[in-house]
Amino acid sequence: MKRLLLVSLIFVAVLGAIFSFLAFRGTISQRDQSSSAVGSQPSGPAPDFALEMLEGTVLRLSDLRGRKVILNFWASWCAPCRVEMPDFERIYQQYGDRLTILGINIQEDRQTLERFLDEVPVSYPILLDPTGT
Repeated sequence: MKRLLLVSLIFVAVLGAIFSFLAFRGTISQRDQSSSAVGSQPSGPAPDFALEMLEGTVLRLSDLRGRKVILNFWASWCAPCRVEMPDFERIYQQYGDRLTILGINIQEDRQTLERFLDEVPVSYPILLDPTGT
């Protein structure tokens, strides 16, 4: 009886793993078909926007037309952002004459933003998007 129960539990676990895999795989393929893949070729210029920079001036994306621009959307609570920002800084230091990196902070107040940048300093432009638009 114990052996039958053990075999049944193993069978249910394997069956559950198979169904989970198939459901996950179906979700991925549906998502791939319904949206463009990350890293795909752009279909045109990014929509223009104007945001205040940390030092107070306003920057319009269209002011950078003709340059290569990396938009990095981030927040202080985002662990991956904390890890990637030094990498963006190194890229900016090495290639800043050939590309522009804009760090766009999403929905945080200036004090939170400045405390974070004291811990993770960067020299590329930081823009504020207090409304998250």
